[in-house]
Amino acid sequence: MSKVTKKRILKIVLFLSIMFIFMLILVEGILACTKYFYPTLFSRSDRTHIVAEKLHTEFDKDLGWINLPHFYNKDMYGQNKYLKINSQRFRSDYPISLKIPIKKLRIISCGDSFTLGYGVANNETWCHHLGEMNSIWEVVNMGQGGYGVDQAYLWYLRDGVKLEHNICLFNFITWDIYRAAKDSLAGYSKPKMKIDNGKLVVRKAKENKPYLLENLHTYRLFQSISKKLPKQKNKTHPKRDEMKSLFIAILKRLQQTNEESNRTLVIIHLPVKGDHEKLRESEFWRKYLKEHAKKENWIYLDLIGPFQSLSHKEMLTLFIPKTIKNYLYSAGHYNEKGNRHFAEKIYKKLLTIPKVKKLLK
Repeated sequence: MSKVTKKRILKIVLFLSIMFIFMLILVEGILACTKYFYPTLFSRSDRTHIVAEKLHTEFDKDLGWINLPHFYNKDMYGQNKYLKINSQRFRSDYPISLKIPIKKLRIISCGDSFTLGYGVANNETWCHHLGEMNSIWEVVNMGQGGYGVDQAYLWYLRDGVKLEHNICLFNFITWDIYRAAKDSLAGYSKPKMKIDNGKLVVRKAKENKPYLLENLHTYRLFQSISKKLPKQKNKTHPKRDEMKSLFIAILKRLQQTNEESNRTLVIIHLPVKGDHEKLRESEFWRKYLKEHAKKENWIYLDLIGPFQSLSHKEMLTLFIPKTIKNYLYSAGHYNEKGNRHFAEKIYKKLLTIPKVKKLLK
């Protein structure tokens, strides 16, 4: 290739690059004006909408994010819907002692936002109601918004086992299983877990850095359009086979950890709104986990089955119907009635477990 040809190519590349930048600036300007008159064209990921956890969490290299200690917001989820975090970063109105209080039975409840009690006050979560249903029970809420089964497991092993307790409730919704396959969620970095030579290996989270594309109107418009395109519903998740071995390995480790300390592990499968219509993924995992629970002698409580027996009208009364404040992903969590409903279901099921009966005696 001659020098003249090379120069021509460089000139063309430079010209096209300048034109691209010019067109991007022009389009950004047009979209900025358009957004002023038609704001609904743009994705809800705009700065006017936020992930609620951004207000009460901080980066944690082991877990991705974790509650800020001593956090308190009186109206976090609406008037008097307060969120209070204690010094140990648990959702609690008081500090949790290392030792079990005299004449108490302590339960540690791990999970995601459905365990945290997203959308309701501290004294309206199902963990709180569960503690009120028996005078000797103390329930520690170790739920955290957005956590996958991997993060709930890692937090419990790091901070939960420090507390003396009798029972560990490991709660999850079906999609928490697949979160474990990701290294980020909603733009936030998280640890990535995999099995290497038969062992669980964890790659720590990387601290989040500002994402340049998210500041472009062009990018947000494409996001908004993509969300409105028709999607194939209820399809098989591409990472199902990968997650089977990983989730079973997590549960085996949890069982081993609790057995070594003479504690009882209870695995609880919580429903989401869509489970009323028998989501394919949930139905698969219900069957798969029941089989493994029998094989491994695990205590697996499936709350999806009883939930599906409710009428559609009854089911709708258990969930937050619309977005709270400007929080993304808030609709669809359990409301006050939903939290009480599932607390009652869990309480009744716990009382049927021989190991729990023995502890109560």
